[in-house]
Amino acid sequence: MQRARKLLFLLAVIGLGIGLPVTLSRARVSPLWTIALPIGVVSLELFMISRVMEKETARFDAEQRLKPGPPGRRGSPDSPAVNGPANHNQDRSSPARELTKAHAHSG
Repeated sequence: MQRARKLLFLLAVIGLGIGLPVTLSRARVSPLWTIALPIGVVSLELFMISRVMEKETARFDAEQRLKPGPPGRRGSPDSPAVNGPANHNQDRSSPARELTKAHAHSG
């Protein structure tokens, strides 16, 4: 995230540094240079949004770490996915094998 913010700030400085003089001057330059100003402005906006949201995401992450999760949630210490099944000798028959005579087809 730090890298992206630095890139956005760099684009904003370069875009505004090139775009403002080109746009405000009456010099005859290629119209392609005028694209630098909108690029600089958008980059500056994204940089500022990322700065504001940095504190909010840090606060949200801290709240989520403190909040206890549901007991069967994946990734929790009590989860069988983390610790393995509690009883390895459990009957693992599938419901399809436990058909009664009423469900069996007579032939």
